[in-house]
Amino acid sequence: MRNLQREKLDSMYNTELFSFDIKKLAGFGKGGEKGFEGTMTQLQMQTYLCACDFRKRLNKKGAEYGWNVAVYSMPEKLWGYDHVTSAYGESPEKSWERIVKHMDDILPDCHRETDKESLKVETVYRKL
Repeated sequence: MRNLQREKLDSMYNTELFSFDIKKLAGFGKGGEKGFEGTMTQLQMQTYLCACDFRKRLNKKGAEYGWNVAVYSMPEKLWGYDHVTSAYGESPEKSWERIVKHMDDILPDCHRETDKESLKVETVYRKL
């Protein structure tokens, strides 16, 4: 990803924005930069950007219309800087244990081995 594109998206740190607003503000779209979807995917996979909601657009009178659209924010805004950076020094094995424990906590009825196999989570995780 080009540094200019990343800088434009990073400048939106402390806010929530619709995906179409990010596209416009970052200079993607007609006559602009190419590769918006790839850039957004990369930022989400690296956890620099998170989908935090889905909302309808508002017309000039403030009434909702159309389909729900993704709203994005930085993880630091959603969970706080200290929490986000607290795991930076953690080993991949420790992170994996915390993820599995969290999934066990929120989905106690799932069978871990079946879920990991079907999602291929362990394989993807270990390649990172």
